[in-house]
Amino acid sequence: MADTGLFRAYLEAICSNYTESYVQTDAEITLRLHAQTSPEKNLQQGALHNRVAERAEKVERWPVLDGIYKYASDHVLLSGKPGSGKSTALRQLLCREAGRALREVVSTIPVLVELRAGKPMMDAIQEVFRRQRLKLSHEQIDELLWDGQLLLLIDGVNEIVSDHLLQQLEEFRANNASTPMIFTTRDLGVRGDLGIRKKLEMQPLTPPQMREFVSAYLPVQGADLLKQLQDRLRDLCETPLLLKLLCDVFAETQQIPSNQGELFRRFDQDYARFKRIESISAELQRWKTELLQYLAFRMIQGTTGIRLQMDWTAAEVILEEWLQGRVDAPADKAKRWLEDLLEHHLLQVAADPMQIEFHHQLFQEYYAAEYLLRQLDKLDDLTLQKRYLNSLDWTESLALMLGILDNEAEALRVVKLALEVDLMLGARLAGEVKLPFQQQTIRWVIELDVPEWLKIELLGRTRSEQAVSYLAQALNHEATSVQGKAAKALGRIASPEALAVLIQVFSYANWCVRENAVKALGQIASPQAVEILIYALTDENRNVQISAVDAIGQIASPQAVEALIQTLNSEDSSIRGKAAKTLGQIASPQAVEALIQALNNKNRYVQMGATEGLGQIASPQAVEALIQALTDKDSVVQWFAVNALGEIASPQAIPALIQALNNGESDVRSNAVEALGEIASPQAIPALIQALNDGDLDVRSTAAWALGQIASPQAIPALIQALNDEDWPVRSSAAEALGKIAAPQIIPVLIQALNDEDSFVRSSVVESLGEIASPQVIPVLLQALNDEDSSVRMSTAEALGQIASPQAVEALILALNDEDSSVRWRAASALGQIASPQAIEALILALNHKDFPVQRSAAEALGKIGFPQAIEALIQSLNHKDFSIRTSAAKALGQIDAPQLLAQLWQLYRSGNQEAFDAISAIQERCRFYNYEIEQMVLPANSATDRAASVINIYDGKVGDIIAGDKSVKIEGNYIEKQEN
Repeated sequence: MADTGLFRAYLEAICSNYTESYVQTDAEITLRLHAQTSPEKNLQQGALHNRVAERAEKVERWPVLDGIYKYASDHVLLSGKPGSGKSTALRQLLCREAGRALREVVSTIPVLVELRAGKPMMDAIQEVFRRQRLKLSHEQIDELLWDGQLLLLIDGVNEIVSDHLLQQLEEFRANNASTPMIFTTRDLGVRGDLGIRKKLEMQPLTPPQMREFVSAYLPVQGADLLKQLQDRLRDLCETPLLLKLLCDVFAETQQIPSNQGELFRRFDQDYARFKRIESISAELQRWKTELLQYLAFRMIQGTTGIRLQMDWTAAEVILEEWLQGRVDAPADKAKRWLEDLLEHHLLQVAADPMQIEFHHQLFQEYYAAEYLLRQLDKLDDLTLQKRYLNSLDWTESLALMLGILDNEAEALRVVKLALEVDLMLGARLAGEVKLPFQQQTIRWVIELDVPEWLKIELLGRTRSEQAVSYLAQALNHEATSVQGKAAKALGRIASPEALAVLIQVFSYANWCVRENAVKALGQIASPQAVEILIYALTDENRNVQISAVDAIGQIASPQAVEALIQTLNSEDSSIRGKAAKTLGQIASPQAVEALIQALNNKNRYVQMGATEGLGQIASPQAVEALIQALTDKDSVVQWFAVNALGEIASPQAIPALIQALNNGESDVRSNAVEALGEIASPQAIPALIQALNDGDLDVRSTAAWALGQIASPQAIPALIQALNDEDWPVRSSAAEALGKIAAPQIIPVLIQALNDEDSFVRSSVVESLGEIASPQVIPVLLQALNDEDSSVRMSTAEALGQIASPQAVEALILALNDEDSSVRWRAASALGQIASPQAIEALILALNHKDFPVQRSAAEALGKIGFPQAIEALIQSLNHKDFSIRTSAAKALGQIDAPQLLAQLWQLYRSGNQEAFDAISAIQERCRFYNYEIEQMVLPANSATDRAASVINIYDGKVGDIIAGDKSVKIEGNYIEKQEN
């Protein structure tokens, strides 16, 4: 941990400079955690690790800050829609952790890095410190990273514009595995997941959350707003940003916009009034909207991805360019007006004070949409398709533009051209045009010559009520897959008409259709949907009942809570337990009280659900109830309570858990030790070291594991001693824990432990050597690759992949022919991590191996290496009979730079190869266009309709003078292209 003295001024600056911008709200958002573990690894590591893995695989819901901080040490990827609160959550965590570091003697130092700036990580971290006049060299920063003294908050993975920078970021993460990191991204498909296993997803605001926020934000007008909205809340504003916009607009106009485009337009029109801005000149007031539109347009209109930040001087150049011929003294006014816009409107100075940006990307996309709307009638079809419809960077702006486009002929032209570019894009835009135009656009989707299942998928993407009647008929389709897609599509549309259709489904005899309807109703989340879901709790089919419990938990209204409480009396014990756990996701005072009472239920399923539910709530009241449950006479209740306290990971529980180490039941002691490991507080180290001497094998083994979670050098002597324990599980856990501490003095001890007689211990040793990742251990690991036990060879292959040294390639290629299948597929996976072209030929051959796991790992490895020569073999694997191999091949194809495959992949997808769409989406995100053939088309030179495409892409550097006459720009630094206007 870092001595905060050196960083005091930096930390104080964070706390004092932290101010709320427009995009922040006080609405509470929850997260859904997705984490999977490898079954093969858990089987060879024993019962303790199986329990930990089972916990990791569960879907959990957390308040944002609790969720991302709980898993930061393992690296977290937080995804969510624009405006869902990702960046705000990072800034709140930055401030909270800065305050904690100032209060504590030692702590981690939080650092917020914005990837949109386009800098390598070490440079970006260095610049963050330099802004607060703290000068650190790369070597000093590297030392802090090595010691795990920094908490990195890394914002905007999707905003990286360079494949080279993305690769550098992946390498940085891999090389600093012990440094806690939290990443955010707009979508998991954009720029991938960096190989991060812990993924948190921002959940949409539920209708109760929205209503609560509206009532609090507009105490006088909120009731009128909700009355006018009726069931349109989710359609207009399922994220905090949009909800706040709606409240501000309604407060001024008393009117509800018809769509998100209209919402932004009215917000722009009324911004100065509800922000009480009076100091800007009348002349700027006249031009400010068009200036913002042009600036936003030029920032998006790039050739290497949407530009979210712009050099301050470059912005002045662009505004001066637009003001030429419109006002006197355009250069002077561009400079003054840009300063006014930064002070009073939706522009702000970026983290780098030489850069500017919009308050939020959504504002930038809206203003660009308005500018594009004014250019639309000047664009011929080919230019519109190539420059805009085919560009992923323009999709959101196009969607907003269609919502404010009154010209029916133009709106229909855009949708028709979009369907030619990409079916998914066309379907999305078909539902974005104004309601009177949707009858025609939805008819076009229905008339498409595609398989029925694909048509249903496309209609769901429109989210148009015009598709409801067709989807209602599809609920009776002979194929259950089509029925399920139809129900899901109706849930996405979420109109009153869609709700009425789903209600009728409950008279169907097919329980699968009813279950799909239940899941769809959970998406709609209206009061009427709640009533039907409560009815579904009594369905004759158990699967329908369980799905109803899940759906009600997502809605979380008071009516839903009461229904779940009643379900605690269900005759089915597993449903009772499920209801109790779901109450924990809701976390209302009523739910907490019910769960506390359920702790006394005689049914253990209910008790288990109640403790899990309280563990998810994580409130002081819940912690106190669980601590009290530790004194229950029933050891099973104690066991459940200890588990839940470990989930909460609250320091409040540490004394009670330490006391539980004296419990007479070894299972309770073992779980208490595990819970202390989950909390990972240094306060527990002495008690855990003492637990290494417990008479129970599982307690000692778990204690060693827990000390590894804390990863304090203080535990090294005790763990080294535990390497001599008489029982191999203890020695194995001790070896694993030492690897997590990763101190240099541990390496000789671990190398000596490779002589242990037990193969499980040797496996843990090589894994720890892989985590330490020192060049010193590579020769030892290469030797261990010949161990007589296959589990050791398997773990060694994995460790060599983790170190990613080219020295290991030749040995791992030989290991592809190991007699044990697990060793073979681990070797293939390791070769992918090393990503050496030397392995490509061997991995292509492995795609035809008799063992499916080997084929799957070989496909994944070829994707990581990313060489085009693997494409043909991967296309063949995309037709494999095994789902997991098809999925791995699709992911691999998405990682290779091969946009020419898009048409071929679409043919596979239309033929029913569902996995092909994963490859399509990944390739499109990678190359930032939808259709390869359209991208290759050449526009006519000097086309009059192409004038709107004039661009100056802005990178780092400084802009020189504008040369009079031809407006050419002298560029210093990495400025790129200027097309003549």
